[in-house]
Amino acid sequence: RNWENAWLSALVIAVLLGSVFMLSLAIEGIPLGTAYAIWTGLGTLGVAAWGILVLGEAATVFRALGFLFIVAGVALLKLQTGHA
Repeated sequence: RNWENAWLSALVIAVLLGSVFMLSLAIEGIPLGTAYAIWTGLGTLGVAAWGILVLGEAATVFRALGFLFIVAGVALLKLQTGHA
């Protein structure tokens, strides 16, 4: 239904392309597996936060723990990339 709005469709496509571009920049400095894990983890956090903040989905303790685990995993992956 939202794809009927041309400007909204163009915005979604631009954001997707920008996201892939940022991923391509990230893999220049860190391993692809780590970059992809961070990219998808942050995307998951963003969509879940959007659901809670904009769409009124429930903000539960389990969701908060899930967020914490994602952030911790991303941080651990990033810390590991500094070592051989």
